[in-house]
Amino acid sequence: MRPAPVSPDVVPQLIEEATRLSTFEPRLPTSFSFVWERRRFAVKIEDRQGRAMVSLVGDILAVPYTAEDPKARQRIGALVAAARRSKADAATFRINRHQRLQMALETEIEHPVTGAAIVVGVTLALIKARPLVILAEELGTRDQAKRVTFKRKTRAKTR
Repeated sequence: MRPAPVSPDVVPQLIEEATRLSTFEPRLPTSFSFVWERRRFAVKIEDRQGRAMVSLVGDILAVPYTAEDPKARQRIGALVAAARRSKADAATFRINRHQRLQMALETEIEHPVTGAAIVVGVTLALIKARPLVILAEELGTRDQAKRVTFKRKTRAKTR
């Protein structure tokens, strides 16, 4: 899908907003949320012993109940377990109480903490995690087409 063309009269306003972003220095701790590839992410930035740490949590997908799709649930469970065992600086996954797969990332951003540094830090973390997000989505949706749907039985009317 191609982005909509930008009107030339909006360009100066975009440049002004980009300049504000690069000079904006928020007080820490701070937090915000955003949507990336149809997934909601929450970000918290705090100062930990002089280091600006970004904690990112994203809602990746709904995990099917065992009765709905046992194979998909098992595959997602294996991904969660493998991420826990991994010593790599990668994302961690958990299934929350609402049966949603969540991804958590943590990264450090350089001082001074500016709007631009935040955008760069969060973007780089998401780029690193993107293959895991795609894998999680594939693991959870492979059997979606085979899902059983239950229809209500209707009784025949007698006259």
